[in-house]
Amino acid sequence: MLKCAKHSYYDTEMQMYGLVLTMPMALTLQSKLILVGCLLVAIFAWLPTNVIKTLVPHHVQETLTELGCPLGYGQHSSEELLDGRPHGHIPLPGVRTRDLVIYFNGTIWTADLDVPYVQALLVDVEYGTILKRGSLVSVSNEAQRVMERESTRRIVSVQEHDLGGSFLLPGFIDPHVHLLSAGLLLSQVDLSAAVSKQDVIQAVRTAASAAASRRESGDDGESRTTSEEVLAGNRDRDVVAPSSDEVNGSVEADKIWILGGGWEEGKWGGALPHKSWLDQGLGYLGALPVFLLRKDLHCGVASSLALQLAGITADTPDPQGGSIDRGSDGHPTGILRDRAIQLVLSLVPEPSVEQRQVALKVAAQYALSRGVTTVGDMGRLSFGDTDQAWKDFEEVHLPWADQGRLPLRINLYMPLRSWSRLATHVAARGYAHPSGRLFWGGVKEFADGSLGSCTALMHEPYLGDECKQGHNIEYSRPNSTAYDKSLESHGLRMVERSNFERMVIDADNHGLQVAVHAIGDKAVDEVAETFRRALAARLEGAATMRFKRHDPAAPSSRPMRLEHAQHISSPEACETLAHPDIMVVPNPLHLLDDAQMVRNRLGDSRATKGRAYAINTMQKAGVTLAFGSDWPVVDLNPLLSIHAAAWRGPYEGDQADILHEQQCHPRQGPHSDEQEDGILGAIAPDKDTRESDKDTRESDKDTRESDKDSRESERTDCNVDHSILKQDWPWIPEEAVDLMEALFGHTRQGAAALMMQDYVGTLREGMRADFVILHDIKRSLPWSDKHKPKVLATVVDGRCVHGSLVTVPWVPKKTKL
Repeated sequence: MLKCAKHSYYDTEMQMYGLVLTMPMALTLQSKLILVGCLLVAIFAWLPTNVIKTLVPHHVQETLTELGCPLGYGQHSSEELLDGRPHGHIPLPGVRTRDLVIYFNGTIWTADLDVPYVQALLVDVEYGTILKRGSLVSVSNEAQRVMERESTRRIVSVQEHDLGGSFLLPGFIDPHVHLLSAGLLLSQVDLSAAVSKQDVIQAVRTAASAAASRRESGDDGESRTTSEEVLAGNRDRDVVAPSSDEVNGSVEADKIWILGGGWEEGKWGGALPHKSWLDQGLGYLGALPVFLLRKDLHCGVASSLALQLAGITADTPDPQGGSIDRGSDGHPTGILRDRAIQLVLSLVPEPSVEQRQVALKVAAQYALSRGVTTVGDMGRLSFGDTDQAWKDFEEVHLPWADQGRLPLRINLYMPLRSWSRLATHVAARGYAHPSGRLFWGGVKEFADGSLGSCTALMHEPYLGDECKQGHNIEYSRPNSTAYDKSLESHGLRMVERSNFERMVIDADNHGLQVAVHAIGDKAVDEVAETFRRALAARLEGAATMRFKRHDPAAPSSRPMRLEHAQHISSPEACETLAHPDIMVVPNPLHLLDDAQMVRNRLGDSRATKGRAYAINTMQKAGVTLAFGSDWPVVDLNPLLSIHAAAWRGPYEGDQADILHEQQCHPRQGPHSDEQEDGILGAIAPDKDTRESDKDTRESDKDTRESDKDSRESERTDCNVDHSILKQDWPWIPEEAVDLMEALFGHTRQGAAALMMQDYVGTLREGMRADFVILHDIKRSLPWSDKHKPKVLATVVDGRCVHGSLVTVPWVPKKTKL
């Protein structure tokens, strides 16, 4: 493994003392002064190295002597910025060794348009930066120069890593995730594999039984699960960790909630879950409230008790920006959409600081395992709750950054409604933590909901009864409780337009970046118009801008971000978005889930080129793009995201087989040879089961091929909705982008979306040494599910944080410049 050169300063000092003792005793005054001076130099040379061992925490001492995988981030000793920029590692005083690593003998893709490929890379581990890139000769010469230049001051240890033909590229950047939400969901009820009403009922029953057992045993209810246990899968994913808000071991009924999500009604025929499903799962344990989110996090189902605690009745008006589904009798069904979700979530006890820390660690470790080194964290789901994001920042993110515990880079986005608070924070502390691992300066807002929840704001109405909620959501107002199934739904506007525009302009005027969620075509048009007006106001007020770029870490550019942009109304809409200060961040992985649903809910005319997931259309129109995942709405998987953008489909393989295994055998135990997809991947059945089902699946496949045009739901013995399986891939292939452009979307463009292009996203001199090593990556598409690219190692600030790196001491060779 990668190790620093060992050097004993004790031996050095003893040699000096030996020389002194052998000197003649008769010394002149001048000689005595010289001797005293030498002794003082020796003492001060020895002192820092030993004193530092008592001052620096143990985990930091380890980083000074060994660079193995995985490795944490070493604390910095000063809040000063080196060269006016936040650095991931500031050298500790008294450190006498400088560590360099040469990477060579592989494909090194820099994501730099000027120099896309190089032969070798020289990484300065001490400073966490790229020292040199280029030919192996030039990189070796630079290492030699550093050794010679610093040989009189300290030891320079140079190691080399032979890539062995593997592919090295900048660390993946995902500019849109919900990091803590993803981590917390890993310990809650998981309904991602539920394919029937009975699956939902059983999941609730299992969680309720476990919660009741804890209650009877007097357990304090607080989760004690470590991040290692969650990552290893050593707990029942169906059991929620109850809240710690308890007194003397007694649990109040409304203090323990069964939480979770991931359900998708299309997997069992389209019927939305009902509060009665949850009540049935609770049975005699009905004293526990339950709330389960849909996979898109814009819709959830609440039990009868949860509705009662929230005071939601037939007379409860829809909140602005949300809706309460009601039955034919006018009573709530349990389904809550968008801002109505907060009516219930506001009652759920806040996870403890410890629980949120574990969630952050688990989510970060998973991200690193996927090669993701930088994320844009949009915060936890909190429709209307601005305090939650600030609590997470002050209680989790900031303390961990101070302690040097953040394993990857995080750029936090706060609710737009709290822009003034963030502007005050930026004025006092700048845009970044001195560790270089935590950034801020952006705000986010929702313009509409989601397609899956029928709340994305559309110009034309939705199709199908599942999207008719008893009132026209777009024009709903508080106190609206009327029920009329004849009304068409256009979706939901989450914020009043004039107020929204005022907040956008004010936040931008104070030097903050604005990111806005917009999925429906009407929401995209409205946000684009608002951005154009805000940018005009920025230009007009540039001379009297209310913020000053006194912070050396201030971003060099500040694009406005339109998130998702799944549906486009016309080519003119793309032209509006084609502005140098506007970036669009679509989610290629969403199209894998939504392809069939788009046709069912919007019709063929809106499920075509230039209208749905029109990534290539936008790019050709001059729109600047970056790619995000929206994790945990979908998996955090940048390689699959790149593939989906470049091929408009999943990895090559029989999709019927894949989904059949995921949905017909959702709870089989894991096998050692089938865990490649990580903790969020579906667990496959054992080999015997797969073999026995193969003939049946082949027969089903032939039947589907002969009936491709049918939109009726086809059921199997495991209640799988085969309308999903019938999807032809690639979907709207005209909207595919070039593979290199897709790679840019998760590297240099992702960095630009986060205003971090001066630090990460490309591999060039002075940039942070964040990169990922893949075993291979092929230009031809599609990639095979069995032979897809795999992450071998992930490196942040020059230090391996996932996987393994084998290095050997570098032997200087005589080379010519």
